Amino acid sequence: MPVFISSTLIKTMVDNGNVIDHCPAQIYYVNISKAYRFETEPMLLGNLFEHKALDMPGRAPSVPKDIRTGKHKIGTQRLLEQAEVFKNDCKENQIQVVPGINTQVVIVKRWEKDPRIILKGKLDLFPTTFLNAETAELELSIIDLKSTGNVENTFGKFGWGNPEAIDHIQAVLYSYLVKDIDFELNDKYVPDNYLRDLFTDDVRKAIKHDAYSFRYMIYDRSKNMGKQILNVRMNNARYAQMHESIRKVVSYIEQYNQIGWPTYAHNGCKDCPVLQCKDRKMEITI
Repeated sequence: MPVFISSTLIKTMVDNGNVIDHCPAQIYYVNISKAYRFETEPMLLGNLFEHKALDMPGRAPSVPKDIRTGKHKIGTQRLLEQAEVFKNDCKENQIQVVPGINTQVVIVKRWEKDPRIILKGKLDLFPTTFLNAETAELELSIIDLKSTGNVENTFGKFGWGNPEAIDHIQAVLYSYLVKDIDFELNDKYVPDNYLRDLFTDDVRKAIKHDAYSFRYMIYDRSKNMGKQILNVRMNNARYAQMHESIRKVVSYIEQYNQIGWPTYAHNGCKDCPVLQCKDRKMEITI
């Protein structure tokens, strides 16, 4: 059986190449067996923002509403406005959005270090052009949408005001996934995909010559309605750290398989969806 590794799974166990506190049991139930869904309010808001910004088909994700009025909270209203701001930014930056075709594109790839491992990602927007302001030229780009409380925040794992401190494993992994696309492998694990239509000869040629980029487009729900575009440049050091992070995750997964995915009480327990866990820890230690 192949083991699927995503950037979400990696970030649960490793941050900037360093192993962090995590609970094997939680990882098994949430990331491996998917018996439980881990959804915080910011995550739900992010899903809603992506749905509206990319004009995704189907019903929009539900988010918690104001208890008193039953209407959207002010932060949600701002994000819905930001979705329209993104659409205007697409026109300005010559970004191409084809809902359901080049949006939420799932790609899998065998890890070159171990063919048993299948790397997986869902790219918000790819392939698309992007007008590079520095060169005034169109370039092939992967775009990932982010929503946050305030783009100027410099604290925590998602302090976009201090992007150098953020773990950009998602950007690096996605840039790696599009290299040397394996259509047969994707047909096996991602049925009914459009990858042959998306990976045209021109797109594949650009990727082969590293003539493509990765950008986060970040929009906040502060009263200032802040936004930011972050271009993450790839290099050998970033790819090397990605491979090392994957190696650590695979090593832990093999170890946990042998010992039965035990619980490990830590500060993450407060948000864990496995409510019946006998070792659940509710006190936070700082």
